[in-house]
Parts: sequence; structure tokens; C-alpha cells
Amino acid sequence: MLRATHSVAALTVVGLALSAAVAPAQAAAPDGSPTRGAAAPADVDDTSLYQAGYKRDGDLLTSASAKFTVPEVDCAGVEDFTGIAVGIGNEPREFDVTFLAVVLVRCDFTQPFYMMEASAGGGVYTGDAFNVAAGDEIKVSFEQDAPGDTSSAMVENFTSGEIIRSDSISLFDTSVTFGAFPLILGGYKSDVPDFGEVRFTKNKVDGERIEEGLTKYNREDELGVLEIKTGKLSDKGAFDLTYKSS
Repeated sequence: MLRATHSVAALTVVGLALSAAVAPAQAAAPDGSPTRGAAAPADVDDTSLYQAGYKRDGDLLTSASAKFTVPEVDCAGVEDFTGIAVGIGNEPREFDVTFLAVVLVRCDFTQPFYMMEASAGGGVYTGDAFNVAAGDEIKVSFEQDAPGDTSSAMVENFTSGEIIRSDSISLFDTSVTFGAFPLILGGYKSDVPDFGEVRFTKNKVDGERIEEGLTKYNREDELGVLEIKTGKLSDKGAFDLTYKSS
């Protein structure tokens, strides 16, 4: 299978993929992250204009990780740029990304496009980010030492053997979301491409699989139409994200 060969200049993601385009009147959770309604307590369902998946809030985060297979995006008939970022990350306030470890799944019109991204504290990453394709087996991870020390975000591609990594000072992260985030293209939140389904497994926080104290998000558009459905968390801490837009 041919891998993406786009140049960096062709990539128009603003804000390293996780910045959210949120309606001005939208409510915010206590940590500043936007939701469509009031702040949700733990272990409930909620909806979001920008993210889908499971969010964990708590004490200082020391590590988080997950595995998934890069989904094959269907770009037939697409007349614009669409995309999501699949993996883990934290956005405690709107447009304020503290870390991410993701794979971009995009349609550049009818051309599928994939890219790995890692950022810890806004730091740059090393490695060949374009050495990724649909069907590749991926592990995303984040580690954080004592406050004031270091943090790192990493994407490991077990299929191609490529590893990208970003290191920075610790930013006192206490939250992590496992799931899908938007791409900001030309200053606007892009539509969701038809990525089919992606299954997250081996989802862990501080070495333990996620199972309680979580908020589940489904992504909807501004009209309340479901775009990405987050499946039920299994007893082994796995879940599915499913494309639902028409």
C-alpha cells in the first residue's frame, strides 16, 4: 500500500489539529473545555461540538496510552478538506492544547491523507510523520514527571516502525481525552470525513485501564446532528468511534 507523500507545505492544519472552533454562546465545563450543555459529572454521557470519546479528569496525570488501527477514510465525492485527529490529548481551555499524540485522518478533496503528530507543551516532534497509512497499528502515549520537570508525547507505528516524539517541560496536566478531535483548516473546523469505525484498546491512565470517573462525548454539529458516536466502554477498557454523518 502506498503511503502518504504530501509535503509539509501542503499541510494546512492550524493549532496542531486539536484547537476547537466553538460557537461563542457555547457553555463550558469547569476546566474550560466546551460542551453543548452544563458541565457533566463523572460516568455520564454528554455531547460536544468538537470532540468524541472518553475524558478523564483527576489528579496529576503521570501517563496515558492507547492503541488503535488507522481507519481507511472514504474520500469519494468529497469537495473540500475534511478531517479528524485520532488519539489522545488535552485541551483544558478552548484553543489551549497542552499535549497530543494523534494520527490525522483527512480527505484533501478526493485524496486520502494520513499523518502522525505529537506535541508536549507545544514542543516540536522528531521523526517521519508521513510514514503512516490506513491499516497501520498505532500506539499513542503521554508521560509526565513531577510538576516542573519533563513531559513527553509519542506516536509509535508498529507497522512501519516509525516513532515520533515530542519533549517539553511539564504543564501540570490532570486531564486526558481518548478519541477524536477536529482539524482546524483555514481558521474553520473541518467537517468529519467518512472514517467508518476505529476501535480504541489498551486505554490506560497511570498504568491502569480506564473504567470509571469518565465523561463520554458524542460529537454533534451546531444543529444537533450526530457526527461521531462513542460506543460503550467494555470491561477491558475498549470502545469504538463510529462515523455517523450523512
